[in-house]
Amino acid sequence: CPGCACGRFVEISNILFIHFLMDQETQTVAPLATPFDETVIGAERVAMAQQGKASVFELEIFAPIIAYIRSQQQSAGMPESAAVIADHLRALLFLTADGAPTPGKGGRARIMRLLIRGVLTHKKVLNIADPDFISRLVDVAVAHYRVRYPDLEQSCARLLGYFKRERPRFERTLTRGYRELDRRLTKTNSSAMKGPAALALVKEHGMPLPLVEKALNERGVTLDRADYQQSYDLWRQVIVGA
Repeated sequence: CPGCACGRFVEISNILFIHFLMDQETQTVAPLATPFDETVIGAERVAMAQQGKASVFELEIFAPIIAYIRSQQQSAGMPESAAVIADHLRALLFLTADGAPTPGKGGRARIMRLLIRGVLTHKKVLNIADPDFISRLVDVAVAHYRVRYPDLEQSCARLLGYFKRERPRFERTLTRGYRELDRRLTKTNSSAMKGPAALALVKEHGMPLPLVEKALNERGVTLDRADYQQSYDLWRQVIVGA
């Protein structure tokens, strides 16, 4: 069915029926004087379907960025790592150009921080060692997009400044996380890490799950993925119900 996770179907459009207005103070719903419907279409997904591609990341809009990442990676990493880097970097470029706030803890600032940490995470997953990788990748992306978006170049220095400031903070978080990971492995002396322990590393110590798995693999330990998913689902239920 179209709602399954098999990959057989992909949503390229949806329809919104805007017929009611909720009063935030009274929490009551009333009909709009002028109801309307609108269609939201994913342009890249339409292009993907028209061109017979399996993913939007196979489109020309991402091609040089993905190609450069592939040329620099030193390990297979995760199948989605190059796509995550390309997606997050493009988002950061346009958000920075549009005046998004400095990366931080709350609201839109937190989104900026998460995007930067996503790039840094998957750079590590792919074992990309070049210290200038980010700046060179930004150059590749700007060169690709500047014909349609010439203003992007003006935000490059600001974006690279964000990376420069966020990288050491992220590294400190990871150092503490790796220390906690080793402490837990020493305590349990097990060949597999259970879900609650891995979830604690992610939610309490700020370690991205891909780097938890990478660190475990380097230590000859596996992650019980099914148990992790169960622990995560339980955590979500608690958060939503709080």
